[in-house]
This record gives sequence, C-alpha cells and structure tokens, in this order.
Amino acid sequence: MTALKTCQTETYEGSKLTYSPVSVAHSGEGSAGLRFTGDAATAVQMYVLEGPALITIGGGGVTSTLPSTNSDLVARLLAKQVDRYTTAATHLSWLGTVNHAGPAAVSSA
Repeated sequence: MTALKTCQTETYEGSKLTYSPVSVAHSGEGSAGLRFTGDAATAVQMYVLEGPALITIGGGGVTSTLPSTNSDLVARLLAKQVDRYTTAATHLSWLGTVNHAGPAAVSSA
C-alpha cells in the first residue's frame, strides 16, 4: 500500500489504469485491499494475514456494468475464506496444538 502514495495511475498499452485502496474489515494480523480500474474493467483484490497463511480473494468485471457493491461481495467472500481457514486450522488434531508462528515452531512428538 506504500506504493499507492507515489503511483496511483499508469498507462499500460494505451489504457489508463487507476489504483486505489479498499478497506478490509478484517482486523487480523494484517489486511489490505486494492481496486484496479481501467478503461474497460475493474477488479478488487483483498488480502488477510492469518497466522502463517496469506488468504486472498478477488473479483472483477466490465467497468460499465460492475456494481459499486462489488467490494462488499469480495469482502464477504474473504470473511468466509478466513473463517474456513481458522476452522480447519483449529481442527488439525494430528498436529496437536495449532501454533500460528509457522511450521518451524511446531514441535514433533
């Protein structure tokens, strides 16, 4: 997101591209969202750092038909992805206690 302070637009193959931050409701260890808008298409990409996993989801479509709520849709899908990851990580009984510090921090028995 630091790059957005100095680069919010560019021209690629004759088309102007605009980048802007999108808020991500998740308050985990880290999160970021980005909207890409071009002459003919818009995309939204969101990221959440949850333990050792980077969870990402995105969506996009034709700019003239893309509803403004597309960010909301992507945010809802991201929340579901995070919930699924957290649930799966919690139920990994073969690892014993799930340690979010990463694989190196899990001791082998």
